[in-house]
Amino acid sequence: MPQFRDGELLIRDARIYDSKQLFTWWTDGRVMAHAGFPKGLKTTLEAIQTRLEKQQSTFIKDGLWIIEYKRQPIGEMHHRIKDDIASIGIKLCEHDMQGKGLGPQATRLLMAYLFERLQVNTIDVNTNVNNIHAQKMYERLGFKPLGVRAKAFVDDQGQLQDAIDYRFPKASWVNNKG
Repeated sequence: MPQFRDGELLIRDARIYDSKQLFTWWTDGRVMAHAGFPKGLKTTLEAIQTRLEKQQSTFIKDGLWIIEYKRQPIGEMHHRIKDDIASIGIKLCEHDMQGKGLGPQATRLLMAYLFERLQVNTIDVNTNVNNIHAQKMYERLGFKPLGVRAKAFVDDQGQLQDAIDYRFPKASWVNNKG
């Protein structure tokens, strides 16, 4: 499975032994609040393990990554490819690691993999309209906002939430290398 390093930052495929860490992050409302889930995701350790087991055969099209810094897991990323468009997401889950430039660094590594190795033509991402930090990061990386999608998802309290959609075409990558 692929893994990429930039200095002390590593992104690698999530493995079965990451299940407990993912469960801890995903069910923690403090970690998930920015995504619109202040009570955390409603999932089980078994569901996460099942996803990671399936990932062995579907990783190219639908992959979950672990972000490590100095050999410690600090967050997760994912990609899903349909046709020649990849949808991605990133979450730095350890609060003390946020604001250090690690999110953009990890995102660029994933973008390079998707554009250069998997030959996608477009990368899309979306974020909760209230997640200003993520919006600024995506825009600094060169993602262009496509607009607000009203009632894009239901949060953990049953409330409809809006999202902002972003796009980054391969031509921008080729011209600027992110």
